[in-house]
Formats: sequence, C-alpha cells, structure tokens
Amino acid sequence: MSQAKSLSQETFSKPFIVKGRKGAIAAMLLAHGSATHQAHPHLEALSGALNAQRIMTLRFNFEYRKAGRAFPSPMHDSVADFLIAAEYFGKSRINIPLFFGGHSYGGRVATHAAMAVQKASKLPRIKNRLKGMIGFSLPLHPRGKPHLERWSHLQENPLPLLIVSGDRDPMIQKEQASAFLKAHHAATMCWIPGADHAFKQTKSSIEHDGSAYLLAAVAARRWIDLLNLGDSTPPPMHA
Repeated sequence: MSQAKSLSQETFSKPFIVKGRKGAIAAMLLAHGSATHQAHPHLEALSGALNAQRIMTLRFNFEYRKAGRAFPSPMHDSVADFLIAAEYFGKSRINIPLFFGGHSYGGRVATHAAMAVQKASKLPRIKNRLKGMIGFSLPLHPRGKPHLERWSHLQENPLPLLIVSGDRDPMIQKEQASAFLKAHHAATMCWIPGADHAFKQTKSSIEHDGSAYLLAAVAARRWIDLLNLGDSTPPPMHA
C-alpha cells in the first residue's frame, strides 16, 4: 500500500474521530485548520493533550477537504459541516459540558457555528449543553492585515470564548488582541511563550515552558474549571 493511499484512508475513512470519552469532564468539537484535516499530526497532538486533561474530543473533516481542495468553502458551508458534527454528538446523549473549538480556520468556524446554535431553534439539545468556545491559534486577522473586520458575528455573543495562541503568531498581533478583548468582554486570552501559529516553539521556550500542546490543553482545562466556578480570572499558562 502506498503512503499516499494509507494517508487518504486514515484521513477520510472515518467521518468522525472520537477520543478521550472515558472519565471526561467536558467535550470539545475540534475542527482542523484550513489546509489540514482531522488526522493531521498537529490536531492529533492537540487532541491527545486535551484528552490527558479529561477533555473528550470529536474531530471531523470539512467537506471541501474531502473533495481534495485546500482552500475553504464559503463560511456557511463550513458552518453546516460543523453543525453536522454537533448533531452527531447530540445523538450520543453524553451529558457533559460541550465546547465548540478548533485550530486556526477551524476556530473561526467554531465561533460562527456557536452563534448559529444560539440563534436557531434547531439542535436544542446542543444549545443546552454548549458552554463556550475555544480557538487555538485563532486568526484574529489575515497575515499582514491587522484589522478585526471578521468578528462582527460576535457582537451579541453570550458565550465565553478562550483564545490560546503563540506569542509569535503573525495572525494575532498583541495590539489587535487587546482591541478584540476590549470589544468582546466574554473573551479571555492566553499566550503560549515562543510558539508560532502552528505551535512550533523556539528551543529556549521548550526548555523553559514545556510543550505548547501541554500548555494549551492545561489552559483550556483550567478555563473550563473556572467557568464552572463562575470565575472569569484568566488561567495561568504554566502546568
């Protein structure tokens, strides 16, 4: 079997990849970035770190990736894909808090999907369980274009949002992050020292702070725990 064929089967043979269900205190629909897929090593590593923090993950592929395209479909199509995954989770009747999340583009879609659930009468089972959104390397703005024009859908957002990004990520400049937090009071920001958009770290940051995936997962777990306590204090970044 060729490596390409093996990758294709691993990537697209399953409609969903569910991991970490046993003992989970929360669940996350974890969407991939624009040019990756549900079984990409980056998403595998992030999913595994979340599972270790007792956060169950459900991964899926956007339809444009199944069709072999690297460039995303219109946002409403990707939102529809996300809601299909949400409906699948809803049928499982797993009674734990649910979070919509994703890496990069997947995180953007997660915020649109969460707003769709909040505004729609369908998926009531999901609406009742949905407690927040988590964007890993959430691209607040396009590379080299520091503006916040893509977030108007969150103006009346009632859900808490956690953003976990590397401090070397070119698509989330700190000035724009500060402006975003001022405009969206339900949002919390956590920076991973020395990490870029793909969570690749400098050697010194790995030696001093540890794995970016561990830091991201610990931040997510602590934020979830704080939500349950009714506390909005940003989670510390060190495990």
